[in-house]
Amino acid sequence: MNAVLCVAGKEFKTYFKTPVAYVFLVVFLALNGWAFFFLGNFFEQRAATLRDMFGFLPWSFLFVVPAVCMKMWAEERKIGTFETLLTMPLSEAQIVLGKFFAAFGLIAVALALTFPLPVIVGMTSAASVDFGPIVGGYIGALFLGAAYVAICLFASAITESQIVAFILGAFLAFALALIGSQSVAGIFPSAIGEFLQLLSLQTHFMNIERGVVDSRDVIYYLSVLTFFLMLNVAAVKRR
Repeated sequence: MNAVLCVAGKEFKTYFKTPVAYVFLVVFLALNGWAFFFLGNFFEQRAATLRDMFGFLPWSFLFVVPAVCMKMWAEERKIGTFETLLTMPLSEAQIVLGKFFAAFGLIAVALALTFPLPVIVGMTSAASVDFGPIVGGYIGALFLGAAYVAICLFASAITESQIVAFILGAFLAFALALIGSQSVAGIFPSAIGEFLQLLSLQTHFMNIERGVVDSRDVIYYLSVLTFFLMLNVAAVKRR
């Protein structure tokens, strides 16, 4: 575990040595601030909820998470440090987990910086605030962000181009999010449509966002994480 934390710490610090982390945080907060204040008409409704922000979150993640993860492996190969990294006394799994926790840590920091929004809701809303959906929304956002990170890390591991890694990661995450929507699942017979909804990242996120953390949703996200991290390890070993 110490080896994983060592890799994670190194990668996390690297983010803040370049403009990547700062650009990511500014863009993420701007997008979600816009969703909170303007998309949901906060100034008019004064609603005691963050539902509009959380509803927009899966789509904002589609832009910012691939940007965070695209360089994690692609840049290692481009600048020639990939082989050097693998000669260190670390297993491929430890390196993959270290990179995963570094990127996930940045996502967690970004979500933590949105905590003033629930405070604003509590101070300005005339109605009492139900913090269950808000807490559920943040828990769901962490699971969703972790899944996006695992997917985008895998995309970065199979290409040397950061642009290709960004596009591939965004496409895979978008496909897994959209597959359970009514516009997609509704064109199939009900049994197939229900199965597609079970595979959807967004469906399970919406379940948790309501304030009820069901074990089925947790197991789903852990399964997605395990699957794509294992693919990542396999891709690194193959190269």
